[in-house]
Amino acid sequence: MRKGISYHEDRSFLVGNIRDGTCHIIYCSDGFCRLTGYSRAEVMQRPASCEFLCGPLTSQQAVTSLREALQEGVEKHAEILYYRKDGLPYYYGNRISGSLFDNRLTPSVQKFNE
Repeated sequence: MRKGISYHEDRSFLVGNIRDGTCHIIYCSDGFCRLTGYSRAEVMQRPASCEFLCGPLTSQQAVTSLREALQEGVEKHAEILYYRKDGLPYYYGNRISGSLFDNRLTPSVQKFNE
């Protein structure tokens, strides 16, 4: 059982609320905080498109594509060069997905894989 708990604690994801049209982060996992170096307080209410993880070599085309997927509520897979809080670059595999609730896509979930 402990192994299962550890597995879930290591998952890296965030949840954004697209009801207001801006898709701000309303939850991030402990795994996301460990992966990026940001605390939960630093991440909450930022845009779920994660511009705060972008750096000088991050593809703006990929970021725009993810932002559009969030706004349109479509599933999207991408690999993006993001930067941890300490400045270290790292490629992340992102997966954006959502679910229908009251005929509106909410919330949006973004998973990060190292």
